[in-house]
Amino acid sequence: MHKNTNTSVTLATTGIALLIFMGILVEVFAIPVNANSLQAQYSEYAGDAPVIDALLIGIVLFGQTTLVLVALLLSRISRRTLLSESAKRLVTFLMYSLGGVGVAFFALLLWLMAQNTLPPIVHIVIWVGILLAVIAALVIRTLRSVLSEAINNKTELEAVI
Repeated sequence: MHKNTNTSVTLATTGIALLIFMGILVEVFAIPVNANSLQAQYSEYAGDAPVIDALLIGIVLFGQTTLVLVALLLSRISRRTLLSESAKRLVTFLMYSLGGVGVAFFALLLWLMAQNTLPPIVHIVIWVGILLAVIAALVIRTLRSVLSEAINNKTELEAVI
């Protein structure tokens, strides 16, 4: 494997680990504090701190899951073990995890609409999050089919050799 590829994998994995750690901090500290603050400050959110927690933590958890799967796939690339059925399963989980991000954003959108507390900029940001997640999931689905074909070709080549 080319040295630059290993360096890229190492840097990307380090960045992913940092993002996952930041996500944990957000889940444990920022989201609960903000949910309680919203509940105390706005009557529309009275008693809704647990719902706000669940909706926002859901988005972060799906994001963290996606990052873990990307890191696992990067490690397979660096170890040259990407062309395997187990890697294909990881790619499938990655696709569903990205779909989960989209669903979590959509759930937040529906809840905010039901509360009648959806500012236009937040509406736009949530739709962008939904579209990015769905587009990424569809791209991953396409790449999964390419990976499947590569795995089949590798298996056929090994059988010939």
